[in-house]
Order: sequence, then structure tokens, then C-alpha cells
Amino acid sequence: MGCLQPDDVESLLAAYGAERVGRPLTEPEEAARRSYTEALGRGCRSAGLRPIAGADLVGAITKGVGRVLASRMSLEELKLCRSGVLAAHDGRQARDQESAAMQTCRSEMERIGLLAGFSSVAEFSAFRRRHEFGGVGERC
Repeated sequence: MGCLQPDDVESLLAAYGAERVGRPLTEPEEAARRSYTEALGRGCRSAGLRPIAGADLVGAITKGVGRVLASRMSLEELKLCRSGVLAAHDGRQARDQESAAMQTCRSEMERIGLLAGFSSVAEFSAFRRRHEFGGVGERC
């Protein structure tokens, strides 16, 4: 994932969404998929491993979300969002700034989820939880 710029990661997410719904890939989606597949192959070869045929995008999707969020939200917003989540976990009311940052994050997650072909944030979150630690798509 480190080889792709945030816009390319978004195109890769959109490519996954296109594949999910059976839509043909746009040129930027195709280019992002090709760049990711090539970079994955280079990484495998440099590690002395045989590249897999047909790179799976699942791992790229789960890892790409953080990159897209980090490119769309400021560090301050991300910190406020984190502190708001921790506040809720600790049973205290989130401050106004924390609540606003959490809403921005939820809106971004909805946008990213729709881009990746999911009908809701809940469906997208469930997908990410299922695949979070599997590393599928990052293995050679």
C-alpha cells in the first residue's frame, strides 16, 4: 500500500467496489489495480517469494482505509476523534470538538464504504473486521 498515493488508494477502493457490483473498471481504477498488482509482485520477488497470480484486493482494502482517512482528515481531527471514542469507552460525554471529529470520520467512512461497493458503514465495518488481521492481498 505504501507504493500508492492516497488518490490511487481511493481508485483501488473503487476498483474493488466495481468488481463487487460487476461494473467495468474505469481507467483510473484499472491503473490503480495494475500499480498495486505490480508493486505487490515486486515486493514478493524482493522478499524471495513467488508472486501470487491475480492479486486479491481484500488486504489492500482493509489497509487502505486508514491511509485514505489520514489523507482526508487533519492530524488534529484524528486525535479528537480518538479522544472522543476513548471518552465514550470511559463512559464520559464527548466534547463538541470530539463529536464533530467523530462525525467527520463517520461521514468519511460512509464515503469510503460506498466507494468500495458496500451499502452501509455497518456492512463495510463487518467486512473490515473479518479481514483485518488476515493479511489477504498482502501475501505472496
